[in-house]
Amino acid sequence: MKKILSVLLVLCLVAALAACGGTTDDAPPGNAGSAEQPANTQQPAANQPASSGGDSAPAAAPDAGWPAQAGIFDPDYDYSQHKTFKIAYLLTHASPMFDTYDQGFKSWAPKLNLNYTGMWAPTVANSADEFLSGLETYCSQGYDGLMIDIDPTLSPRVKQICAEYGIPWVECVAQARDYSNPYLIGDQSISGPLQNPSVGFNEKLIGSSMMLKLIEWKEAAHPSVPWDEVGVIAVGYSIVPVLNERSLGAKQVWCQQHPEFGSYSPSNSDLPKNFWYADGASGGMDTTTAHTLVTQILSSESQIKVWLIPTTFDDYAMGAANAVFGLDMTDIACVVTNGGNQMVAQLDAGVENAWRYSLMSVSSIYVNYLINALWAQMAGQATIENLWPEWVNIWDKGDVFEYTGEIDSMYNVPVVAFGADGKPATTETHSYASRLLPTFWISKDNYKPFLAWCDLISFGSDTAQYLYPSYPAVTDLNLFSLDLAPPDYYNSYPSPR
Repeated sequence: MKKILSVLLVLCLVAALAACGGTTDDAPPGNAGSAEQPANTQQPAANQPASSGGDSAPAAAPDAGWPAQAGIFDPDYDYSQHKTFKIAYLLTHASPMFDTYDQGFKSWAPKLNLNYTGMWAPTVANSADEFLSGLETYCSQGYDGLMIDIDPTLSPRVKQICAEYGIPWVECVAQARDYSNPYLIGDQSISGPLQNPSVGFNEKLIGSSMMLKLIEWKEAAHPSVPWDEVGVIAVGYSIVPVLNERSLGAKQVWCQQHPEFGSYSPSNSDLPKNFWYADGASGGMDTTTAHTLVTQILSSESQIKVWLIPTTFDDYAMGAANAVFGLDMTDIACVVTNGGNQMVAQLDAGVENAWRYSLMSVSSIYVNYLINALWAQMAGQATIENLWPEWVNIWDKGDVFEYTGEIDSMYNVPVVAFGADGKPATTETHSYASRLLPTFWISKDNYKPFLAWCDLISFGSDTAQYLYPSYPAVTDLNLFSLDLAPPDYYNSYPSPR
């Protein structure tokens, strides 16, 4: 249980981090972008807290109207015309890794006329019982809304408690799903029905993009090495679905690119040729675990001449790169991850190794959407059923489905039934949005201008809030782009089986 609950330690790193797991099995079209360019993988009444149930209509707008878009910061809107909403950030494990989110909430709170009281975590790390008790205490102490980071399996209970008190909440890093009820809809495996709108990533697409980046590096750095002498080590964490999806995405691309090595399977024990899965669940969520696992594989497979290593978060990337360095294989290996904060610190310290690229977002942009989504619900501009309507995936929006009675042999989950109209049969419908965040490939060549641009986008001319004040300032708002449209698959039902 402690391992499951400790998911937060990793999830905070991934997004810089993230969290939109298990939404699709599709691999991304095209390549994952170069190291020099961004690679977007996907972007109550006025004085009362809104119901988190999502079925009540927004209250009448104040005289000055509403922000231009619900859940999006409007710099021309006067947020002070509303009461000062009181919010807090609750998580199951206190750690310095959550400081970037806390800092982001602190910086955004004055802009939205919010009283942000800071972070809280149980005194017993990862205690579900203490967290849920603390959640009820906060709900009873006059809070108008809550930012929450938890083991995702607690989402249904958190939803229930917040609904009882009529308090809106936003789950920050992972998606709020009912993970006890996974299913297969067409050819798409889903970890369980959504419980709330979310901001994050398509995790399998993250893994696919990492594998494509590694293939791109191999073709440029070692074009003459035949593919049967190239090995892949996916460093993952099998018992956490949101992380396991990344490893599966990498494996899927490897199978698609090299069908001669074997067909794709969602099982971590069914691996194609030249593909190894280093499961961190056998150890911990730390650099030591990754270092040990990767060293074992590198040392035992002398026939491999080039190593491609997709990892699920920063600590594993650092551990893998250390293993490569220890065996003097840096020139023939490439490590990538989703995250990048530790890579930035490493590069700032002058350390360069096989960890060459990170697919990154930053917390200052991420928390923008999170805290504005909470404000829209507290103020009454939106409910969980009508927030970000353009980001509602028509077949993954919290609906409860009817099943055929079949259990899928590959995923071992129930199969959703489809009606004569070609649409899935439902017993309960919702419209919870899954807003995807843009991510960007960073390397030693572009990380400083990228992070300076993130400061410019997030804080404008308020340099006192800059997270990277020592980097050369940039002035071009269009240096990178946050533009991101919902993917096509959001509007197309999977084909019935």
